[in-house]
Amino acid sequence: MATAPELRTCLSESSGDVEVDCAGLDFIDSSGLGVFVEAHQAFEARGARLVIRNVTGRCRLVFEVTALDEVLHLE
Repeated sequence: MATAPELRTCLSESSGDVEVDCAGLDFIDSSGLGVFVEAHQAFEARGARLVIRNVTGRCRLVFEVTALDEVLHLE
């Protein structure tokens, strides 16, 4: 929740394909998920791709429980 606005701004200012490395991510809540969903939709709308890499542990479980691992590009 604390860094979601910063991530939203960064992703909204990006162009082309973007990869987000989540190797240091140890917590994600609905705010963070919302940023990724919103960004994914924006990237897809302009023909670009958002790839989310290195999601592990409990964070990976959150993506799986919400079925976002089937919608977003997780690697």
